[in-house]
Amino acid sequence: SMPAATQRKIGSQPYPSSTSCREPERREPRTKGVPANRALLVADIENLMGGPFTGHTALRAALRSMREVAHLRPTDHVILGCNPRLASEVALLKEAPRLVVRQGPDGADLALLETIADYRWIAARYDRVIIGSGDGIFAFAAAQLVNLGITVGVVARKESLSGALANKATYVRLLPPPFVGLQLVA
Repeated sequence: SMPAATQRKIGSQPYPSSTSCREPERREPRTKGVPANRALLVADIENLMGGPFTGHTALRAALRSMREVAHLRPTDHVILGCNPRLASEVALLKEAPRLVVRQGPDGADLALLETIADYRWIAARYDRVIIGSGDGIFAFAAAQLVNLGITVGVVARKESLSGALANKATYVRLLPPPFVGLQLVA
């Protein structure tokens, strides 16, 4: 069971109208020319689809759900991470201008963390960072960005949401259960 503070932050209301979301005070000035309210979504697509071997249908469903739940806008940026076996399939879908690939345990997570490792640079260019994963490995990065005054959201599956990550995030949105509305053909 998650702590009460985490339960209060979890919801599906659209950002920013959610009353459970308390915005941190920005400490890093926005770079000149960067549009206000721009978000960066970094997502471990394998985590969102329930594993690397769940199939093409799960991949498409996870990408669609992620975009809906994250409330992305045309000016927002997306970086997807995955393992090499899934990379060509993800790339063909053209869901993100940037795809990072790494094999091994936590490979996609580590590749995504490298893309946001310069926290001040990220904070100067984005008002929101959305982490598309429930893995606790992102908790430190979330805390660093919140400390710089950046709103950090998490989009994750309920069963894979780390309490440590949820506690560091500004808000959490849960993806609908996988395969809802999908019919399997025999």
